[in-house]
Amino acid sequence: MRQVLKDLENDPLSVLPRPPGLEHPPNHPEASGSLLKKFRDPIANAEERQHLQKMLNKGHFSELRAMTRKHGGKTFLAPNVLIREEYARYFPNVIGTRLSDRAPASTADLCDNRVSLVTIIATNLAEEHVLSFTKPALAAHADDPRFRFVQINLQENKMKFYVLSLFLSHLRAQVAERDQPNYLFSAHNFEYLYGPLLMANKYVGYVFLLDPAQRIRWVGCGFATIAERENLRQCLGVLLDRNADLNPDERPVLDLHGQPVQ
Repeated sequence: MRQVLKDLENDPLSVLPRPPGLEHPPNHPEASGSLLKKFRDPIANAEERQHLQKMLNKGHFSELRAMTRKHGGKTFLAPNVLIREEYARYFPNVIGTRLSDRAPASTADLCDNRVSLVTIIATNLAEEHVLSFTKPALAAHADDPRFRFVQINLQENKMKFYVLSLFLSHLRAQVAERDQPNYLFSAHNFEYLYGPLLMANKYVGYVFLLDPAQRIRWVGCGFATIAERENLRQCLGVLLDRNADLNPDERPVLDLHGQPVQ
């Protein structure tokens, strides 16, 4: 971590290049896309060819090598303030197994009508990354009923997912009991989500701050700087203040654009 922070001093990264996320909210009928529609759409076909070419050109160990270079896989600095609501995009609906009882669960349900802090990890190092961001924010706001901390342990490799799923009791012993109902063990396919979410390296930890409509209002990655850690704490507080009247038990009826129906 010290080396990463030293690298940032000598060779600063740019701030978040664009708002991450998807065009549609997770409850939108087109959120997951339509394969038939893509096959019929020439623009979508061209984008798919570009995606496949990018995947073919990407070396198998390129992400691992990036971890040993400058910045330790960190690719951008988190913003100082919240992403404006009109520019913010949506977090996808990620399906997984709830750690507390092995029941199926989704982020669309867990984050609905709450201010949510969502972390994505796939490695032990990624877990250290998110811890470097979240400790002050959780210390300040974990007990707020309008807030929810959601953790996603993402294991896309089916064999690794199966093996690790046999040891969920061991993982359960490492996660605080209060966090287990909102901890998802997931094999969700992120192939088409890494780009929109600006997740350039699957070995890096990512932190997303969502508003009650599940728009991404702040994001960070890799080891946090002191400023990033404090910015997350402040941005979470601001988002909670802006939703002072939020009642998580009252689920609003949303239109196809994720907005409350009047």
